[in-house]
Amino acid sequence: MLEQISRPDFIIILFSTVCRTLMGCVISLICGALLGIICGNSTKAKSLFEPVFQLIKTIPNITYILIILIWLGQENSVSVIVFCILFPVFYGQFVLRTEMILSQTHDLFVVYPVSLKDKWLKVQIPMLLPEVFSSLKTGIGMGFKVCVMAEILGQVSAGIGRQMNIGRLNLDLASVFGWTLWLVLISVVLQKAIDFVQKLTYWRSL
Repeated sequence: MLEQISRPDFIIILFSTVCRTLMGCVISLICGALLGIICGNSTKAKSLFEPVFQLIKTIPNITYILIILIWLGQENSVSVIVFCILFPVFYGQFVLRTEMILSQTHDLFVVYPVSLKDKWLKVQIPMLLPEVFSSLKTGIGMGFKVCVMAEILGQVSAGIGRQMNIGRLNLDLASVFGWTLWLVLISVVLQKAIDFVQKLTYWRSL
């Protein structure tokens, strides 16, 4: 790890991989959460999207990677690949969570009817907030794995995946393990930061 940190382009390498991962992860979380909440509240929307969701789930991850690399090229494809692989995961989680909330609050809303706006803003969204943080932590861990794999296959100009691939070609196990440890360290730091924001949000809501 000390060998990597002494490189003049160390920050650029880390920054490239982190930005690609976070961009794909956050956008897929937003899209997956919105569509999951809609489908969780509407059986018609769920039945319309469910065949597409099942089709997406059956496609191997490597297929996404190869097709998007061919379509978009090396540099522009990594975040899109992260999005495509994480989106079905987030969508499924939010559909299940929303349906669970509806079943738990059904009797309450029958006795005390509220508008759809209040049901979303004052009940569902606050109850879904822990799911957002939990999904984001899960997505970051998965996102880094997907991002590095895409960087290796896409042979990007800068990124941890590129450095690990160079180490593989040179049979340099120390380099591969070193970059892997940096990846794990960054993932742990980001997940701890999410935990801190979650606790801060909880304290402010009291």
